Amino acid sequence: WALLIYQRHNNTFYYLDSAGTYNLTYAQAFANKIYPYIDPESKKKVVTESNDEKQNQGQTMDYVKVLKNFVQLQVPQQSNSYDCGMYVIEFTKFVATYYLEQLKVAKQKSSSSSIIIT
Repeated sequence: WALLIYQRHNNTFYYLDSAGTYNLTYAQAFANKIYPYIDPESKKKVVTESNDEKQNQGQTMDYVKVLKNFVQLQVPQQSNSYDCGMYVIEFTKFVATYYLEQLKVAKQKSSSSSIIIT
C-alpha cells in the first residue's frame, strides 16, 4: 500500500510509500489516468509536437513527466512485508492533522486581523 495525495493549489501529486518505490509505477500511472479529469485544461497546457504524435498513435500522455508535478516524499520505511496498511494510516493521520492545524492558524490570523480596537 502507498498513499497518493493531490494538492490542487500547487497542482502537485505527493507519493508516500513505506516500501520505497515498490508502488511508484502504479501511483504514477494512476496520477496520469486521473489528471485530465482533475485539470481539464491540462491537455492544452502540455501540447507539443511529440505529444500530438503520441495522441495520434493512440498512446497516452505522461502528464507526470511533462508537468514535473509528482513528488516522492521521504517517509519512514517498514522493515517487513505486512505493515504497509498501518503506515498508510499513520501517513494519512499525519497529513490530516497538519492540514487541520494549518486551517486553525489561518482562521486565527483572519479573525485577529478583523478586530477593530477603538
